[in-house]
Amino acid sequence: MSNFKGTYRVASDIELKHIGNGLAIANFSIVMDRYNAKKLKEEGKQSADFVNVQFWNKQAEFIAQYLHKGKFVEVEGDLQIDIVGEGNDRQYYTKIKGNQVKIIEWGNVEDVKPKKEVLEGFQSIEDNSDLPF
Repeated sequence: MSNFKGTYRVASDIELKHIGNGLAIANFSIVMDRYNAKKLKEEGKQSADFVNVQFWNKQAEFIAQYLHKGKFVEVEGDLQIDIVGEGNDRQYYTKIKGNQVKIIEWGNVEDVKPKKEVLEGFQSIEDNSDLPF
């Protein structure tokens, strides 16, 4: 296997699945511009590639909760090519089996942090400038 590390934009919604023994699997794709993307676009040719990414277990659940389509993410993992079929019917599927993920672009903080709740019997303080500490 080949090591992979890069920062790209998430190109699809996150798909979270749980398999029989309770393991979580998150699948999504990233978009990778080709070297001469601008020229290729002008010529009407494909200027980007979409690569599938897969994470397992706790990372999968984290990704499903906090990562969204259109956000920048740094992915580190192993490049895996699966071959399906034989002879002329052979098809190749490329994916990254993720080892580490780092969300680069969180977006709106309200979307990712739990909202503060006011406990019964207490009052929320919006302006704390007169507090002694």
